[in-house]
Amino acid sequence: MKKIIISAVLACVLFATPALAAQKFGFVNLPEVLVKAEPAKQVSEKRAALKKKLQNKLLAERKAIQEMQIQREKQKKMLKPEALEEMDRKIRERMFRFNEDQKKAEAELKEEQNKMSEPVLTLLGKVIDEYGKKNGYTAIFNKLQMPFVADSADVTPEIIKELNNAWKNKK
Repeated sequence: MKKIIISAVLACVLFATPALAAQKFGFVNLPEVLVKAEPAKQVSEKRAALKKKLQNKLLAERKAIQEMQIQREKQKKMLKPEALEEMDRKIRERMFRFNEDQKKAEAELKEEQNKMSEPVLTLLGKVIDEYGKKNGYTAIFNKLQMPFVADSADVTPEIIKELNNAWKNKK
């Protein structure tokens, strides 16, 4: 029984080798493409600008809340308990709104990044598909999911070049 199994496995390996030899596989480092390619850089710059704008808005609100807290501390000995309570309530309300605004800003940033990245990812998929067909590849895999990839099989620089060209021509 052992001999039959070993013979079957050996036959599969021997007969499959010529079929696999005719195949051409490529590998692309997708995170590298999404950092080095021009369209990805543009998305990153736009995201950074939006993030800075949202952060500045939140920073101004945080400073206003801190100023309210400072004023409360300065006036706490002079104010009646009811007035102090009212000040505390206003500060709590403003802090609550600030926290809500912060959550909204994070969601907006994420949504905008998705909107900005979607055309780049769509184009990247087309570029990889066209590159693979044009150069006779059977398949192009994500390099990071493989335990070993020979440098000669890495098509990342070519994909970056093709993506940059496709992005320029798209505009």
